[in-house]
Amino acid sequence: MRVKQIDEFISRFNYEKDILGNPVENSLDMEIRKKYVNSLFNEKLFENLSDSLPELYEDFVNTVTDVSQPAYIRFTDTDWMAQADCEAKYNGKKIYMTVFLRIEHIEDYQYKWVIIGVKDSLFALIPDKRNPGIIISPTDNELRFMSLPDLSGKNRKDIINYSPKEYTVDKLTVFNTLVFTGQLKIEFVKNVSYLFFQIPDYVFHVENFERNSYNAGWLISKVEKKKEFEKAFYWYEIVNK
Repeated sequence: MRVKQIDEFISRFNYEKDILGNPVENSLDMEIRKKYVNSLFNEKLFENLSDSLPELYEDFVNTVTDVSQPAYIRFTDTDWMAQADCEAKYNGKKIYMTVFLRIEHIEDYQYKWVIIGVKDSLFALIPDKRNPGIIISPTDNELRFMSLPDLSGKNRKDIINYSPKEYTVDKLTVFNTLVFTGQLKIEFVKNVSYLFFQIPDYVFHVENFERNSYNAGWLISKVEKKKEFEKAFYWYEIVNK
């Protein structure tokens, strides 16, 4: 019963392979598939549930196993992401950061994971809020902009204040720059989880649960109701906020 790999989770979710890893004879049998999908939930979800949650999960499973239009997830889909929580060092100082990745098609049957975002206050170029008192003087041009060297010296931590008010920090560019210059080094990955957006009107999370139980390995840890028009904004919020 243990779901050892995310590929195994996907094949069970789609009811393509049984719990022994063998191809199923009738993958279109939605009643059996429903049992398989139910077995992929973290059983702890169903402890002390409110009245609304069982209906949410039941509706989710019914959507996935709808006989007229069943829903599937594929490794090659671009509308799911991995979240890797990492320990890193920035100029020798330990920090914790999150890296978001998704699948990208290379050519033919070749695919790869690509980094689509990072999360830590470091990449937002602190301070988060601008200080209107930190400026380049409107008369600085008369002094041949002699204050510019200070921006990369004693004032370097205020650099965001010298950009236009409409400017927003591209955290991924900051991450790439810090790695490129050797200032940031990822030491190891502490935890990995996944978010799947493929099911109509739903987003669900998958995490790894290590315990002495049949209900272990890669399991559904959370289901959220999201209309299709909400998903793009939700994806953006996760990756960029």
